[in-house]
Amino acid sequence: MGQPKLLLPWGGSTVIEHLLAALSHPRIIARCVVCRRDDGELARVVDRAGGQVIQPAVDPPEMKDSVLAALGEIERLWHPAPDEGWVLCPGDQPLLPPGILQPLVAAWDAGTAEVLIPRHGGHKGHPVLFRWQLYGEIRTLGADEGLNALVRHPSRKIEFVDLDVPGILVDLDTPEDYARWRSGEAGGTAGGS
Repeated sequence: MGQPKLLLPWGGSTVIEHLLAALSHPRIIARCVVCRRDDGELARVVDRAGGQVIQPAVDPPEMKDSVLAALGEIERLWHPAPDEGWVLCPGDQPLLPPGILQPLVAAWDAGTAEVLIPRHGGHKGHPVLFRWQLYGEIRTLGADEGLNALVRHPSRKIEFVDLDVPGILVDLDTPEDYARWRSGEAGGTAGGS
């Protein structure tokens, strides 16, 4: 992107501030963001927006390592029970609308899923909800296994929630993505821009 994408302007704030606001829900205890040790500005913005900054002693090389760092800190601070949940969402999804967690939490409460995945048009998106009981299994994943290994496990109880929210599929990987989504092209909204 040529610059820190989570700090790019978005709808009067930044990409990460918009995401943290979209992930607000009365049942969410904390919104944790894993930052590299040299991401001082990102850490300041996350803290100012009410997020929990997690900066591991060693910068996580892969997404799974970032998730494990966050889960370790969640365990240390809040000691979740096995049937409690946690939400996974990449930081670069600025098209998630406010209230996105409402239908997901409602489906979570109504079901018994170990993993609850939103879908739009048959495609899986984020945020994804996981039972805390899976944390131990995540810690034992092989070096070449990502979190999707949990979803592929044949005995895993997975539920899907179909949403008319195309933003659950959108992340920012290139400057062209940013320009397109910020301008509201391709049928998306641009976070109030």
